Amino acid sequence: MHKPTKGPARAVPPGQLIQRELDARGWTQNDLAEVMGRPAQAISEIITGKKQITAETAIELGEAFGVDAAFWSTLQSNYNLHLARQQKSAHDVARRSQLHSAAPLLELIKRGWLQITRKSPIDEQESAVCTFLGIGSIGARAELSISFRSAEHRGPDWTAKVAWAKRVEHLAAPQVAMLPKYSKAALEKSIPKLLKLAAAEDGVTQVPASLAKLGIGFLVLPHLPKTFLDGAILPVNGHPVVALSLRYDRIDNFWFTLLHELAHCLRGDYVFIEQNGEDEDEADAQAAEWLVPSLAFKAFQKTASPNYPAAAIEAFATQIGRHPGIVVGQLQRCVPGFGYAKGRATLVKVRPLLSDHYHK
Repeated sequence: MHKPTKGPARAVPPGQLIQRELDARGWTQNDLAEVMGRPAQAISEIITGKKQITAETAIELGEAFGVDAAFWSTLQSNYNLHLARQQKSAHDVARRSQLHSAAPLLELIKRGWLQITRKSPIDEQESAVCTFLGIGSIGARAELSISFRSAEHRGPDWTAKVAWAKRVEHLAAPQVAMLPKYSKAALEKSIPKLLKLAAAEDGVTQVPASLAKLGIGFLVLPHLPKTFLDGAILPVNGHPVVALSLRYDRIDNFWFTLLHELAHCLRGDYVFIEQNGEDEDEADAQAAEWLVPSLAFKAFQKTASPNYPAAAIEAFATQIGRHPGIVVGQLQRCVPGFGYAKGRATLVKVRPLLSDHYHK
């Protein structure tokens, strides 16, 4: 007689061992049905797994094959546990997939934005992400009013952009609680004064305090991978908040992105869910006009092109009250063939000037 192994090393379907016993004896399923006094259909269903081995069936199989009935009961129990674990594992895989689709989980953990680890139970991970995004369950859409400035042609990841924006909200909430009420009229009146700060490198350091007096929050938060974000403006507890990533850490990009977001602020279109291309183009145009007035820029081009000597750039920057790096940045954006190597020394870094407002 074939003796089945006790305590199988892996979960084997009970019906598979029953069939082995039949094969070893040269029996058919009908033979076993006759021995056990069961309908052939019942034996077939046990072997194919459609029916489980009950205590009564385990006793009959034990007597039929000369094996302790406990073996068959244990075999069925172990197999049931195996199936349950498989189902749980598959369910957890589906939950983890949904979780990683809702947010860039590993990056948020790495940066310490979530107080969990990669080894945390799935329930804890889901709870942390829901709290962070302000949603009731994974799969729900996070509520968001914002205007992003990002490289849309590169196909940024929307969920990563939302996660970045939510981090801005969390960081800005205590800051704006200390600010005076925001006034659109006050901001509009203050634009010329704010632009005067763009004449010198250290003017950057005065921007946060100048915005705070107008009831506008400000912070620097590095972009998340695949967001290609330069900055954004969003409402937090009734205050506009300007957040810059300094993805390009240079003075021209700082001022252009800042003024781009302030243009949205004055238009009031940052309170909707992400702007369309036309809104972004108009904000770009306004930022460019504020920084380097078009009429003056055209006159400068007539006298300085095609070589644009450093001395001419310096003189024009002084004329319009701007840092030379801002003029160089405008030339790079607007003059084909100007190149990105020319005037690089003027494109000073601003991150060291904003260390008090930099977050990780």
